[in-house]
Amino acid sequence: MDLVHLLTRMEHPEVPPYLLALLQSPDHRIVMIAMDGLIQQRHVEAIDPVLLLVERPEFASRHGFRVAVLEAVITLRHPKGRDFLIRLLPNLRGESAAIVIDYLSGFSREDLGKDPQQWRMWQEELDRSMIRFDTVSQRTSEIDSSSSSQGSYFFGIQIRAERLVFVIDKSASMSERLVTDVLQSSSESDSETQATRLARAQDELMTAISGLPTDAHFNILVFDGTVARWRPRLMTATLNNKASAARFVMNIVASGETASFDALRDAFSLDQNLEAVYLLSDGVPTVGRIVPAPEIIHAVSTENFFRRISINTIGIGVDRTPARFLRKLAERNRGEYEAIGNDGAAATARMLPQKSQPFLPRKVFTPPMPPILAPRVQTAAVAAKRLKDDELVLGIALDGASRAYPLNMLTGPNREIINDEVGGRPIAATWCHLAHCATVYDRRIDDQTLTMAVSGLLWNETLVMVDTTTRSLWGQLTGKAMSGDLQGKDLRRLPAVVTDWASWYEQHPETTVTMLSRTARLFDRGAFSILSDFVVGVTKGEAARAWSFDELIYQPAVNDKLTDEPILVTFHAGSRTASVFQRRIGDQTLHFEYEGGKLTDNETGSIWSLAEGQAITGPLRGKSLVRLPSVVTYHENWAAFYPASTFFNE
Repeated sequence: MDLVHLLTRMEHPEVPPYLLALLQSPDHRIVMIAMDGLIQQRHVEAIDPVLLLVERPEFASRHGFRVAVLEAVITLRHPKGRDFLIRLLPNLRGESAAIVIDYLSGFSREDLGKDPQQWRMWQEELDRSMIRFDTVSQRTSEIDSSSSSQGSYFFGIQIRAERLVFVIDKSASMSERLVTDVLQSSSESDSETQATRLARAQDELMTAISGLPTDAHFNILVFDGTVARWRPRLMTATLNNKASAARFVMNIVASGETASFDALRDAFSLDQNLEAVYLLSDGVPTVGRIVPAPEIIHAVSTENFFRRISINTIGIGVDRTPARFLRKLAERNRGEYEAIGNDGAAATARMLPQKSQPFLPRKVFTPPMPPILAPRVQTAAVAAKRLKDDELVLGIALDGASRAYPLNMLTGPNREIINDEVGGRPIAATWCHLAHCATVYDRRIDDQTLTMAVSGLLWNETLVMVDTTTRSLWGQLTGKAMSGDLQGKDLRRLPAVVTDWASWYEQHPETTVTMLSRTARLFDRGAFSILSDFVVGVTKGEAARAWSFDELIYQPAVNDKLTDEPILVTFHAGSRTASVFQRRIGDQTLHFEYEGGKLTDNETGSIWSLAEGQAITGPLRGKSLVRLPSVVTYHENWAAFYPASTFFNE
C-alpha cells in the first residue's frame, strides 16, 4: 500500500496504466489507493473500470469503498457518470445517496430526491438544451433550501447518515456560561442568554435525536479524560431507544479534561460501516493517547482514508486554537464545521493585542523546561540518511555557515527552543507548532547573551519564551520582552527560512543539521496543503505587511514596498517556500517579472533563483539580494500580533 501511495504522487507515463491494472486487485484497499491516484491526475480513461467497481462485493458491504467509487465517478466528470449515478441512486441510502443527490442537484439547482424518473426527466431536458453535463458548473449553494429542509439537524448540520454517532465533550469547561456574539433581545430571559455550554449541547442533542428516522442507527459517546458510551453498539432509532438516549443525555455532568483523540478512536470502533460522526467540543485536547491537535488530525485522517466517515465538528464557545483544530478536522474528513458562540469581547481582546493591552499569558505547564544548549550537530551527508526530502526544516545561513533544524524534531514542549551558535553568533532557533511559526533570534541584548527556554505559557496560543538570566518573558512570534527586567526590549530577528530538506540541502550542500529524536512526522510539504491558512510577514519599526500563500501561488514574485523599502516577495510552489528580499543591488532598485518558470529583472535581464534570490545568469550573475527577516505563520496569528498590518491584495 505504501508503494502504491508513492506511485500516485509520481508524474510518469507508465504510472496511469499500472494504476488502472491495480483496479482489479483482490485487495479493496489497493483499489482505493489506485483509484484516488487516477482521479488526482484526472485520468478520464479510468471511467469504465471505475464504473465496473460497483459489481465488487465491497461496494455493497463497505461504506468507505462505496463512497470512494461514487466520489471517483463525480471527480472524473465524464458524461457516462451521469447515467450511472441516476441508475444507481434508488439503490443508495444514507450518506451515499446524499453524495449523489448533492452532485446532481448542483447541476439542476433543485433537489429531486431519490426518484430516478424525476432525474431522467431532468436529464432529457438537459439533453434537449444541448448543455453538456460534464461542463456545467455546480451551483449547489443556490439550491432552494426548502427542497432540502426535511430531516434532523445538529447545530444546523443536516443529518443524512443512517449510521452515526454523536461525540460530546463533557470536560469541566463545558459548565461555563455560553455568551453569543449576537445581541440578545430584551425579551429573552437571563437563563436563556446565560445557559451553560453543556446545557445548550444537551438541548440540541435531544432535538437531533428526536428527529432521526426510524431506520437510522445511532449512539452517543461522552468524554472528558475518559470515554463513556450510551450503548455498546449502534442502536436503531425507535421511540424507546430515543427516550433512553434522552435520559442519558440529561444525566451528563461536566468534569475532567479533554481526551478528544480517545473519543474519536472509540467512535470509529463502534461500527465498521459508520457513516458520520458529530463531534462537539469547547477546547483543545489536553489528555489522551494523542494530545497535539495536528497529530490527532493526521492520525484520524490517515485511519479514515479507507473508512470515508464524514466527521462534522461543532465548536461551542471556542476561540482561535480549538476552532482551528475542529475546522481542520472537518475539512480533512469530508465534514462540516459550525461555531456556536464564543467568549465575546474577552476572546477578541486575547486575539488582538494592542499597546495598551496587558500581557496575560495562559499557563500550560510548570515549571519552565530546561534550556537546550549545544545540541548535537551532524553533517548534511549523515543527516540525509535520516531525513526525507519533503520534511520541513528551519534553515539559517550566517557569515558563511549554514544550519538546518528539522521541525519534526523540534515539536514538543521540551525542545521548541534551541540555544545554538552559527557563524560565531549566538542564536535561538524557535518553533511553535500551534502557531506553525519558526523564527531565529540573535540572543544578544545590550552587553549580555541570553539563554532562552520554553516558559510553559502561551499568549494568543503562541509560545512564550523565558530567558534564564532575568526571567523576562518574550513573545516567540514578535521577539519582544513582555514582562521582567528587560520588558520592552526586542531580540533581533534573523533572516531564516522554512523550506523542505531537499531544497535546503541542494542550496546549502555544506549545511550542518541539528539532529534530535523525531517527535512528530507531520511537518512536510503537505502541512501547507490549505494555502489560505498561511502568510509570510515582515515588519519595519511599527509597520507590518503580509502576503497570503493562496495569493502567492498565482503570483510567485511580487514587487512591493514596506514603508520606503522596495522588497521582493517570492514563493516556490514545489517546496512551499516563501521568501522576502530587498530589491536593491548597490544603488539600483530592480523590478522583477516571473514568466515561463523564470524570474527575471527588467533592468538587466538577469535570471534569478526564486528561492535564494541569487542571479544565475546575466550581467548580475553571482549577485544576491539581501534576505529580510520574515515570519511564516497562520494568517490569524499574524493578524493577532500585528492588528495594524496591511495585507497584499486586501
